[in-house]
Amino acid sequence: MAESSKRFRVVQDGWFSGDAVVLRGDAAIARFSYGNWKVQGRISFEDANYEVVQKGGLSNLLRIEQDGGVLCETRIAGMWSRRAELSLDGVVYVVTWPAFDAKTILRRDGVEVGMVGKWKTWKRESEAMFFESVPPLVCILTMWLSTHKRRLDLAG
Repeated sequence: MAESSKRFRVVQDGWFSGDAVVLRGDAAIARFSYGNWKVQGRISFEDANYEVVQKGGLSNLLRIEQDGGVLCETRIAGMWSRRAELSLDGVVYVVTWPAFDAKTILRRDGVEVGMVGKWKTWKRESEAMFFESVPPLVCILTMWLSTHKRRLDLAG
């Protein structure tokens, strides 16, 4: 029996800001904003605020922090990087961007457990789907990383 899944939409707030809202059905459940330099982005989710902080000047290490504490870390380089790992509560997730494909894939123990894709440029949105067993924060972080990676690729 296949595991049930949950669906989301990531909708860009405006043409130029790049900020986005995450919807489950018609309900907004999270907001993304993007920065530069040290704070690469901010995520608001479940009445909590997170920062994605780049450690060191040109480092590719990103830390997801809440109230100054580190929840998890990941590394993602520029447009040639096709992989990022993140660990949350001892479980390692791998985020990959297949070559020549607009999808972002999330794997746990080598098995695909989610994806972000179906980018609709003119509507400025994408769709995401994750197994129910994937923690909501991992879903949100994967959607943020997917959008962040697209921004890096477009800038590079």
